Amino acid sequence: MSTEQTVNQIVDLSEQLENTQTSISEQQESRNAPIFNIITSFLQANNLQFAKAEDVTILWFRVKGTNGEWTCYAYSKEIERQLVLYSVFPYKVKSYKLPAIAEFIARVNYDMMLGNFELNFDTGEIRYKTSVNLGIHIFEHTMLQGLMEANFASMDTYFEGFMKIVYSNISPEEVVTAIECELDAC
Repeated sequence: MSTEQTVNQIVDLSEQLENTQTSISEQQESRNAPIFNIITSFLQANNLQFAKAEDVTILWFRVKGTNGEWTCYAYSKEIERQLVLYSVFPYKVKSYKLPAIAEFIARVNYDMMLGNFELNFDTGEIRYKTSVNLGIHIFEHTMLQGLMEANFASMDTYFEGFMKIVYSNISPEEVVTAIECELDAC
């Protein structure tokens, strides 16, 4: 995959998030709103269907990329003013494939600038995490959009690599090299 194709994928994912522009007054209102409310209004403004968890500030929604479809969830910690966004790979890894997946993730994460992949060795769950610690900063839709775009693009870029590791005997090193070669147009 060429750099241009990767950019086009990111633009396509970005367009999914840009269906509706937020008005200036809505942005001003969001400056004092809880993080959870800003996430909810962003998803609603962009016509993304979501589900809320009971008693916690978590929202679930589906994302369809070029290479696969997965569930995302956003978890806000209001007191700490933190937001974590996870994209969850839709298949659990069998125990005999855990070492190969762990190596793949370590190789991918090494040069990762925004976020990281995580592997739960007990359940076989793979997820990609992006997060932000807002502190005193104002949280707006544009910041959330950037966080989501980075998250979705990373999961989509490496989705096929996870599939190859889980369902074939190709080495993690070969898979990472092939993906990075596509990204760099080798």
